Amino acid sequence: MKERTKELNRALYDTQEARDRIDGILKSVGDGLIVTDIYNRVILMNRAAENLLDVRFSELIEQPIDFAIQDDTLRDQLKATLDKKETDGQFDFKLPGEDTKHPRIMCARTSVIKDRTSEQTTSIITIIHDVTHEREVELMKTEFLSTAAHELRTPLTSIQGFSEILITRKDLSKEERRKFLSYINKQASSLAMIVNDLLDVSRIESELGFALNKQKCIAGDVIKDVIPYFQESSPKLKIEVVLPDKPVELFVDKEKMQQVLKNILSNAIKYSPEDSVIRVVGEIVPNLELVDNERSSAFRISIEDRGIGMTPGQVEQIFNKFYRVDVSDSAPEGTGLGMTIVRYIVEMHDGKVWVESEPGKGTTVKFVIPI
Repeated sequence: MKERTKELNRALYDTQEARDRIDGILKSVGDGLIVTDIYNRVILMNRAAENLLDVRFSELIEQPIDFAIQDDTLRDQLKATLDKKETDGQFDFKLPGEDTKHPRIMCARTSVIKDRTSEQTTSIITIIHDVTHEREVELMKTEFLSTAAHELRTPLTSIQGFSEILITRKDLSKEERRKFLSYINKQASSLAMIVNDLLDVSRIESELGFALNKQKCIAGDVIKDVIPYFQESSPKLKIEVVLPDKPVELFVDKEKMQQVLKNILSNAIKYSPEDSVIRVVGEIVPNLELVDNERSSAFRISIEDRGIGMTPGQVEQIFNKFYRVDVSDSAPEGTGLGMTIVRYIVEMHDGKVWVESEPGKGTTVKFVIPI
């Protein structure tokens, strides 16, 4: 009897030790873990699952999942998996996030546990993993492919159509040929800009190949060199430039700063009515909010238009990749990458960029660079 008692005590000790070890492992698992029995009752839940679902296992043990799990998708899917006796099921569901507009996306994977001898289902394990970032990346890729395909197709179709006319039509006059060639040239330039935007964003994301080549230059020259291109391409719009009386010297990558101006001016022209005025103002201001606070002054450039304007919600998204204010079929061409590139270049110069806008009254984009 004594020997038998020792064996039983040793077995109980080993069992308790194994149970404590398993409990410790489950609590340390980063993903949420829920185990339910064949009657849809919760029999095990780790700390991560408690935090994700905002519940406490001590209050839910042996309770039906209808009571324990509030999310309809998760609850119904668990029931369906158990009823169908399926294993390795996978589905997404949403949980509230810190920002009510952007819920967290969770991926749940279910596995059925069967008895070794009878092969009967005894319980179901559900692992819950936060896949918000992965789903955002997938959505971004989808939007990228859709946007890129649409924007590339438009100039390519024009180039193909006009070049086909030039090849097949023998009765065209010199003036007509010149006109069609100018169309092809314009669309090729548009195509090159789209490709350059895509390449720039790729370099920014990979942090490779987008280095600055800073040099001393005059702020007025940086601005004035950009204006003629837009005056020729949009002769019905007037561009006013206001600069300080004395030249202001900047230490910047001139080419990339001109890219910033081109992207902002391009948007201003796209969304402005004909015969309107776009003002470009450069001025010295106190350096109050920039990263490089050792410098007392900064140079601010403001590009003001009288176009369609934007709502506060649209202004909040203007620097997001692939965001476009107008997504209708009649919307101006663009990939929605220009302002993303603008912010990146300005911040690389220790500067700051922001947008002020009102629907129907126009938009002003401002950015400052330390002097």
